[in-house]
Amino acid sequence: MNWWAKLSATISMIIFLTAITTPSRLLNNQNLSSAAPAVSKSFTLFYNGVEITTQSTILIDGYTYIPLQILIDQITNFNIKLDRGNNHCTITSDKYVIDITFDSPRVLVDGVELMLKSSVRLIDQKAYVSLEFIRDVLGCSVIEFQPSDAILIFSKPLINGDAGENKLLNCKLQEYLTTNLYSLPENYSALHKKFAQIIHPGDIEIFCQNLLDAISTPTSWGAVEFVESGIVARTTDAAVVYYKVKYNDGFSEDTIEGLWGLQKYNSNWYLRWSQ
Repeated sequence: MNWWAKLSATISMIIFLTAITTPSRLLNNQNLSSAAPAVSKSFTLFYNGVEITTQSTILIDGYTYIPLQILIDQITNFNIKLDRGNNHCTITSDKYVIDITFDSPRVLVDGVELMLKSSVRLIDQKAYVSLEFIRDVLGCSVIEFQPSDAILIFSKPLINGDAGENKLLNCKLQEYLTTNLYSLPENYSALHKKFAQIIHPGDIEIFCQNLLDAISTPTSWGAVEFVESGIVARTTDAAVVYYKVKYNDGFSEDTIEGLWGLQKYNSNWYLRWSQ
């Protein structure tokens, strides 16, 4: 759970729980040294508008690496297998096979040799891949949004989007963030009805239950003033939006800012909510 979701648990709406493509080149057989030091840095990872996890990424030679398994778990029909010697792994899908040798820029996609600027690394028995690999081999759109220490990955190409639709996304987030906790009904069915057009159908049940618990046992009073929001990146059916709000607990004022993911489902846009 991200820090701004934790903080917003005390504000009036109480959220209690809440591209660059570089073409690959043909490989001239070579290996990269694994001696380069790895530096950990905490990043929040979004995939298709859903916040997956907040954990440490690895920085090596200026490249950002994330655990490959975390991403593979999000992609349908993808599997990863390490060989017994732990110097090679294979990614399989219903479309192609990717063969990887650790500490080498060589990647084989259905037998075609490609060369990247970075190599896949094996650290503590986990395969780590760079954002370059995610873009150029897996074919995803990738944004490293450093102001919020976030990595945004989309399975589809990025678009600017229609101005009216982009405004709708911002308005839905603003409506949610500025909801007054004390004006909400203490009834599950009523909460479900109120948020049915805002919270994603896959999240609405657990969201309403946690919100009901928060309403029943509020820990503090707070108020929210919406400051701004804007689309960071989006595709035809997924988006990540930046937001900033002011929080006042009656004694002091603070500014909270962060990112929120949305997805389109049955022609309607919804906020994704994760505990």
